Amino acid sequence: MGKDPQEVIDATHGRRAIDNLKDLKPELRRLSEADMDPHVKEFETKILENADTFNKEVRSRRESVASSRSASRRASRSASGAVSPFINSNGQSGSNSPKQSSSRSGSMSANGKPPRKGSFAQELSKRMAAMSMSKPPTPAALDSGIVASPSGVESPRELNDDVFEDDDDEEIDIDSIQVDTSDLTDNSVVILPGVRRMIDSIPHGKWCVATSGATTYCHGALKRVGIELPPVVVTADHKELKRGKPFPDPFILAAEKMGYDPKRCLVVEDSPSGLKAGIASGAKVLAVCTSHELSKICDLVTDHYIVPTLDKVTVIPQPSGRLLIKIDV
Repeated sequence: MGKDPQEVIDATHGRRAIDNLKDLKPELRRLSEADMDPHVKEFETKILENADTFNKEVRSRRESVASSRSASRRASRSASGAVSPFINSNGQSGSNSPKQSSSRSGSMSANGKPPRKGSFAQELSKRMAAMSMSKPPTPAALDSGIVASPSGVESPRELNDDVFEDDDDEEIDIDSIQVDTSDLTDNSVVILPGVRRMIDSIPHGKWCVATSGATTYCHGALKRVGIELPPVVVTADHKELKRGKPFPDPFILAAEKMGYDPKRCLVVEDSPSGLKAGIASGAKVLAVCTSHELSKICDLVTDHYIVPTLDKVTVIPQPSGRLLIKIDV
């Protein structure tokens, strides 16, 4: 479209997709709202797909780093000689190398010839007898592949077992891995600071959604950040909605469906269009500076409230059913 992306975002944020599309694509202006529905759905679906593409690429890079770390650990363990010790035919402990190997079915001596019959069993019996006392096994006993069983009777370790078999690789928290995303455009859907805590503190039925997003984006975005839809949701394509923000219609309709007078409601908004709509509805308005600079919204809410993020806001339900809103100044 030949326009600066940030310019487009600033101009369209808080407005219905149908209105933005008609402004940005003159060829769509002659279409009715019903005819615009497929265009809006396609537009919002593309936004969500771009968000998912970014998240998938970040996940892929993190998994690649995690895989490399695991492989490095295994290589390090192998290089340090982390192999099963065993007792060879001469009664000496050694590593499970290609030239010297042992199993329950038999063993091979250093010179490549079968050991004398019974030599392994004899050595094992001597070791077990020496360890029959109650004190913990000595380092020498551990080196020989003999371990204590829960019953107190010593038993031979499986000779092919990894001596580090109980030291499984520490689980890697993939989500905590930092990767370079400087070559990517972050289109992900994220929940803003304080939003979840605020929503969780409000009793069921005491909050709603009145958004400029249509059903596709509204439902898709809330699902991606793990927020359950409230009983009342007024989207931009709601059939009872005549006009979108900056007109007050979305907030008035939402309040009516909840059974409240808009003047007894609090509107939380972060866009100029949304703030204008909230003020026009007669509600008290809380402006949040998470999407626009303070200079772009402060003049709109001179008789209302402004916070940098919702982390500064606490909602306390009262016995009367009203909500006490505390703002950390």
